[in-house]
Amino acid sequence: AIDFMDTTFRSMYQGLGLFLQASQKRRDLLLGQRQPMHDARYDKAIRQAKDDFQRITQKALAAKDYFLPVGPPGTGKTSMALRSMVDAFHQRGKQILLLSYTNRAVDEICKMLGKLSVDYLRIGTSAACAEPYRSHLLEQQVTTCTNRREVLQLLERCSIFVGTVSTLSARTSLFIIKHFDVALIDEAT
Repeated sequence: AIDFMDTTFRSMYQGLGLFLQASQKRRDLLLGQRQPMHDARYDKAIRQAKDDFQRITQKALAAKDYFLPVGPPGTGKTSMALRSMVDAFHQRGKQILLLSYTNRAVDEICKMLGKLSVDYLRIGTSAACAEPYRSHLLEQQVTTCTNRREVLQLLERCSIFVGTVSTLSARTSLFIIKHFDVALIDEAT
């Protein structure tokens, strides 16, 4: 049996291997040797945004490398800014990966997605998922599939995937099947 230490070290070694395989430009970005780049075509929209949440969304759309909204608790980063970013990326047909560190936080993201009325798949188990969101669990959705082709179609058809960082770290095979245009990580610190 694989224990926690084995999987933790395996993940760290895989991450180190991926870092070493990355281009010099990517390594410089990750090490803070160069500033993250953005698309200057969004500058006007950023200046003209009618509120902070629209401004944050425009900055996220403009980001070519990464974008980090930072603010104290209770300022609407998850409830408003994340919702606005998901809506904007979804309207542009982007494949979106939404992550957080706790299942409770992922439940909150699922609640927000319900308000947007968008389809999503949650990666995880029913034991870690609040009842209202269990119908979106991948393990629940695949029960209607009769073969592997239908499972692949389900994964291809869905453009929003949600889960915890640790759950996705343990299921990296998803990244072989699915490519994501953007990853939004709530409470990334």
